[in-house]
Amino acid sequence: MVALAVIDRQTGTYVDNGANAHTPMGSASVVKVLIADELLYRDAQGEIELSPAEFAQMETMIMDSNDSAASSLYSQFGGVSLIAAALTRHQLTESGPPANPRYWGNTMVTAHDVATLYDNILTGTSISPSDRDYLVSLLARMAPVAADGFGQLFGMAGLDPKPQAAVKQGWMCCIVGVRNLHSTAVLGPDNRYVTVILTSYDESLPYSYGEETATEVARLILSELAM
Repeated sequence: MVALAVIDRQTGTYVDNGANAHTPMGSASVVKVLIADELLYRDAQGEIELSPAEFAQMETMIMDSNDSAASSLYSQFGGVSLIAAALTRHQLTESGPPANPRYWGNTMVTAHDVATLYDNILTGTSISPSDRDYLVSLLARMAPVAADGFGQLFGMAGLDPKPQAAVKQGWMCCIVGVRNLHSTAVLGPDNRYVTVILTSYDESLPYSYGEETATEVARLILSELAM
């Protein structure tokens, strides 16, 4: 299954591919954007005070998709309650926290809700402009190879030529025999576009299947954008 959602923030236009875009699937590392957003929000509200070391963990969590850093921040700042609070604050009603609190990557999300999250971040209804710019800058500095050795150049990041984009990728296997691979991006002048591509398919198919699918969908989306 492929789920996609696109927002043109300049015109306010939202487009998705119907029921698929509203069908929950495992978030994998895409949820790291939600974790970072919630921590930046709490830090700004004075609910927590992030240390330099914790900011460093946040940076590698986003840029390198570092799972150890994500697990550390997740467990330290509330675990499943951290995810639940962020979903509630953003009114992401199609999504839900992981059934097993140990696994942040099993957070269930929809393409619609991920697009909404990005839109909330970019429009300033979530975190301050300075925190927004900081988070987007981390997404824009995505490492070609993640901390676990997985290549991140697929979806919007896999196009040639590659558009100027801030990207968060995700991949995991295998919940109930399903493999997931996702590509989410912010691109265009003044972060005009939000694009979300989520894939879910049988575990017998390799990651390369998802990578090729996400990249081809990204190519089709980009051809329709006013870039």
